[in-house]
Amino acid sequence: MSGHDVIGRGGASASPLTAPAIQLVFAQLYVGIAEGALEAARAHAIARSRPWPLGQARRTAGDAYLSGAYGGLLAQVRAARALADLAVDDLAPALHGEGAARPAGRWSCEAAVMAATARIAAAQASLAVASRVFELAGADSARARPGLARFWRYARALHDPVAHRQAEVGREFLTGEFPPERKAPP
Repeated sequence: MSGHDVIGRGGASASPLTAPAIQLVFAQLYVGIAEGALEAARAHAIARSRPWPLGQARRTAGDAYLSGAYGGLLAQVRAARALADLAVDDLAPALHGEGAARPAGRWSCEAAVMAATARIAAAQASLAVASRVFELAGADSARARPGLARFWRYARALHDPVAHRQAEVGREFLTGEFPPERKAPP
């Protein structure tokens, strides 16, 4: 790894961006957990031999209820992924020293709010997907073989309450007040 790849490497311009960059790392982790849970649940649904007893489908993968529920979860995860990617694209130029054309104070605050928004969406998607796949996959999904429990554990272990981030984003939305700058500890 070169010095160019290190966040907050001695330059004062990188310090206000360290916290938003860390938020985006967490957002990407949350999205990865959600995507992994969906993929494991998909594999389980396709391989499952018996559809729901009261459903109209001949195969589990053809059940309209399951298709709709997985479609909703997939939309939530794709929205979180798109928001996280957008926030990364917004922050990347400044992290690489290319953000000189933008006003530093306001722009870094906007980037921090966007990063917090991405983390909120990703955390919510991760927790929703990791929990809901158990309901959709049925009772046998709690067994070790489909491996769905690990995604719930990952999402819960990584989770910290996003209420403060939601308040910061909401305050900026309602009042235009940006959250205070946070700097990484020395």
